[in-house]
Amino acid sequence: GPSNIWNPSKGFLTQSTSPSSYDRNFPTTGSDGLYFDLDIGGIDGSQLSWTVNTSGSIRATVSWTRPRSGTFTDPWGSTVQADRWISDKSKNVTRVTLHGPKASSSQINSDNPSSLTRPSLPQTFELVGRDRSGNEVRYGFVLRQWFVNRTKSDTAY
Repeated sequence: GPSNIWNPSKGFLTQSTSPSSYDRNFPTTGSDGLYFDLDIGGIDGSQLSWTVNTSGSIRATVSWTRPRSGTFTDPWGSTVQADRWISDKSKNVTRVTLHGPKASSSQINSDNPSSLTRPSLPQTFELVGRDRSGNEVRYGFVLRQWFVNRTKSDTAY
């Protein structure tokens, strides 16, 4: 993508710090369990306590965590390195994980599954990290779409 939106080594760049245009920031789509990492400069991420401001059925959690290591098999049968965009797996990251409607095992295994509660979209999120000195880091985004995976794990592609 354009260099003002995408950096090959850092990913999507912040497009707006103004709440009225958080819809310009990443991500705009989500699914239960998907996550992204915030690259925070000028402040020690380990010292931040996070508040997530939103209203709606979709939630986001922010954690200071070690990147995933090892490999997994993607839906197309390829072996993929976990968190492959992170070169140094020994350093913690600020990770935002999305939580929302997902299919239960009975819905996944049914040929005629019951419906899910549909989230009210768009839904705006503002993540506020504060350190003990009162310094703040804010990041906002707007989810416009929510996807639910109903694929059986043993399905061949």
